[in-house]
Amino acid sequence: MRTLKSAAIIILGLVWLVGMDCGARPQDLNLRYIPKDMGGSIDLMWDGAEGANDFLLYRNDTLIDTLPPDSIHYVFDSTMVGKTFRVVAEGARLEGTLDLTPYVDSFTLYERDYSDTTCSGVAFDANGHYTLYNIRYDTSSSWAYVQIVLADTFVDSVDFSSMRLASPILFGRSFASAFAVNTQDYAPTPDKDDSLFGYAYYAFITAPEYAAWLGAWNYEWNEDDAFVRLTVINADPSGWITFRYAYQTAPGLRWFPY
Repeated sequence: MRTLKSAAIIILGLVWLVGMDCGARPQDLNLRYIPKDMGGSIDLMWDGAEGANDFLLYRNDTLIDTLPPDSIHYVFDSTMVGKTFRVVAEGARLEGTLDLTPYVDSFTLYERDYSDTTCSGVAFDANGHYTLYNIRYDTSSSWAYVQIVLADTFVDSVDFSSMRLASPILFGRSFASAFAVNTQDYAPTPDKDDSLFGYAYYAFITAPEYAAWLGAWNYEWNEDDAFVRLTVINADPSGWITFRYAYQTAPGLRWFPY
């Protein structure tokens, strides 16, 4: 009888211990980031984990480092771009994930009724979806700012092999073909409260691909700015160009892993 009572006490004790262990416990390390170097790198951060033996750091599902239990951040530069990141607190049953995969799509701009004051354009919303429209380029209007134009670098000719992304403010208006990408606001463009527009005017006559900087309201980069990478994938002499683009929905980040 005494043996049965002792066994019952032991079993009840085990049940109590198991009940304590199976209680509600946090499962998320609150993985987050701070963009640095104008969006070229990130400081990945997470909450501490009591009882953790170490932290396992994964990039794109590949283990890249093991960190001591007192670690709470890790810096990734532009050579360490990734789509997904995961931190596992080994021994504490905690982990956190962060998805930095950009939104990828394509669009085609047409040279509809092109003149010195009109061309085709596109705007992006905060989720990376695009809207095509015709815009008017008029330097007399305070609403007529065009940030990026795909222009033929040979004046008075059409040579699609020479197409480069350029700024109309610096490049000038004497070009044979123009395809506007991103404007401030000009009817019938999307409402400026629903779309992201840029103001930084630079010449980009270097390559048929460019990471456009959107939302630079004060001509200075900040952590809330958005970036989209534009790649020319097809150009037709009849007057249309197809872009592939990657829109980074993570604020402030200039990473575009396809």
